[in-house]
Amino acid sequence: MGDEKASRLERRTARARWTETALCLLIALALVAGSQLVAKRAGDGLERYRTDQLAGRAAMAAEPMLEAYCREIGTPLAVAACPPPAAGSPRKKPSPAVLNAFAERLVARHQALDGALAMLNRDGVDWRLISEGFAANTDDERLQGRLRQAWAELERDKEEAQEVGLLARRLDRGNLETAVALERGIYAAAVQRGDGSGAAASLLRLTRILDGEGRSPAARTVAQLLTAGHIAERARQAEALVRHGWILWAGWAGWLWLATRLGRRSVRPLPMLALLLTLALALAGAAQHWLDVSLPVAVYWGAGSLAAFVLLFDQWAAARDWAWAERLPRRVAASPWLLPGWLAFVGIGWLLLADLSLNFHPRLRFLVVDHFVGVWTAVLLLGLLPLLAGPALRVLAGLLGRAGAPTPGGRATGFALLALVPAAAWAAASDGLALPQHYTGEAFKAVAVLYAAWFLLLRAPLLRAGALTADLRSALAAGLPAGLTLLAVAAAFVITRDLGPLLVLLLCVLIWSGAFVGWRMMAAGLALALGGLFVAGGLFSPIVAERVRSVADPFTSQTDDLARLLWFHQEVPATGFGLGQVPWCGYGSGERCVGLPLQTQSDYTFTALFGVAGDGAWLVVALMGLWAVALMRSRWGTAVHPSALLASPKAYQEGLRAWLAVTFGTLVIVQLASTVAGNLAWLPLSGITVPFVSFGSAALLTMTAFLALLAEKTVATTGGNGNA
Repeated sequence: MGDEKASRLERRTARARWTETALCLLIALALVAGSQLVAKRAGDGLERYRTDQLAGRAAMAAEPMLEAYCREIGTPLAVAACPPPAAGSPRKKPSPAVLNAFAERLVARHQALDGALAMLNRDGVDWRLISEGFAANTDDERLQGRLRQAWAELERDKEEAQEVGLLARRLDRGNLETAVALERGIYAAAVQRGDGSGAAASLLRLTRILDGEGRSPAARTVAQLLTAGHIAERARQAEALVRHGWILWAGWAGWLWLATRLGRRSVRPLPMLALLLTLALALAGAAQHWLDVSLPVAVYWGAGSLAAFVLLFDQWAAARDWAWAERLPRRVAASPWLLPGWLAFVGIGWLLLADLSLNFHPRLRFLVVDHFVGVWTAVLLLGLLPLLAGPALRVLAGLLGRAGAPTPGGRATGFALLALVPAAAWAAASDGLALPQHYTGEAFKAVAVLYAAWFLLLRAPLLRAGALTADLRSALAAGLPAGLTLLAVAAAFVITRDLGPLLVLLLCVLIWSGAFVGWRMMAAGLALALGGLFVAGGLFSPIVAERVRSVADPFTSQTDDLARLLWFHQEVPATGFGLGQVPWCGYGSGERCVGLPLQTQSDYTFTALFGVAGDGAWLVVALMGLWAVALMRSRWGTAVHPSALLASPKAYQEGLRAWLAVTFGTLVIVQLASTVAGNLAWLPLSGITVPFVSFGSAALLTMTAFLALLAEKTVATTGGNGNA
């Protein structure tokens, strides 16, 4: 009987493996064909990239950057160090002597400016008054005299005095010191590695910091030269990515398939990680050599050093019999649909962004370049992180368990972590860090998903059985940790003024609560939350109020984003325009892009999908919803009853992973639904992205990391009982 059961299990595993391989192959072929179609229809987009490259080369050849700065901030030393080349002579790279002369000149300028501002501060004079000239409207003669003195110290000629005045409006001493120190560090590092171009570019940026807005003709010329050179390099990379995108996807899909095939064997995790990382470096090097698609040099050094470190650490762990050196059990895909689904959704996003880069607003023509590193990193995460999923889950389970222990120390740890979330939000939103919302939003959503999985693991079965709700005190004690955590995360979103993810979190919490309050109560809560959004949403923020009014009448709203989305939906044919043929900028003048809003690649991805595929966009939405359901069902057989969790730490970790699949799958569905509803004016626009498809490395990497933790399971757990 046992042999027959094992045989059935082996056949089912083999079918799932072949299904996964066949789906990955079909999707990879489809992405290769789609990439070739985009390149074939590139047309004006590729011509724009070539124009950028020609403009960059012409500007750099006409007036080298370094010589322009010699004339702008030159002293006899600097001018003597870099005289203009003779007519017809080849351009030479900047010598170390030239760069050091500039560096000394900039240090002297910074010291003079900082010293003048320091003297003003010591005399109790607001340095911002410098920008107001001599403060002629003041009756304080001493103040007038001191301002005249400061003005004389800072003025070499009328033009430079104006520049310093502009600088005084924008910077204080602290910001100035920080900016200069940072740029000088970059310059020193470039000089140390012999990177003359990088050192020169750093000096250009440093000069602009010290010269205010840079409105002089020489400053404008230098800025144009620097911008043209930077744009030319990005245009070269964008052209290479569009032309060779099909080869990239063949390589990415092949490496990912190989990583899953090798990584799921009974292997030691660290040597396998080093091997796969080395293969990834070889693939990246081949792409750089043959396709002219490059990654930063620091990536190669960092990845190579990491591979060497994990090999050494593996030997050290083996000598001490640490768990890191133990062989992993043989694993299988948690569901044959997970890896193909990720490949399909990320690939669709790549094709969409390539189309937008080629044919949308000129300011967004390098989307595909910015997305390239994010996709490469996501591929590595999905291939390598499953090897370390066990230790990562042990750390998470231990941290959450210590914070939730019913002891004084556990409560103190829990309250400390709760206080850390709003404090981190405050630090991220402060002027010192000023992190973008797409970073903080993804981080706080991840905190909510992890905590919800842990809380549901330990509380949901007991709450459903009524063991914790016998009286009011027990019910409050059971729900208080979740309530405090929800308030902490909500406060973090309010501090960072990121209300779109806050709405998604609220809807997710209401759905998760269905695990123990019942589905009817959950539906009532959802209806109440959505109704409250329309009735009282404007009380939270003027932006929310405007978006609620926009849903009621989008064509008279202060912002026209929703009106443009609805117009676009009406103009799209049933089958869509097709890749490379979507009129993203409308049918008006070619000089202006007045079609879809500039956030289309992130906030309005469903509308972009609708433009390419028409009603086929609904197929993508339906497949993503089914994929999320398959993700949740992939752990349906995990035993999560309290008696099972006490059996071993391994059971506890697998239980946490099971509920993590549920909470993460819920997040995917809710985020997808809110995005689609906002694009169709069913709900106010929330600024939320479509998972895996939209532009944004932070969202892509966060979602991929969660999937990597859940993508595999050991063969022994396949036939478990109970459900999550």
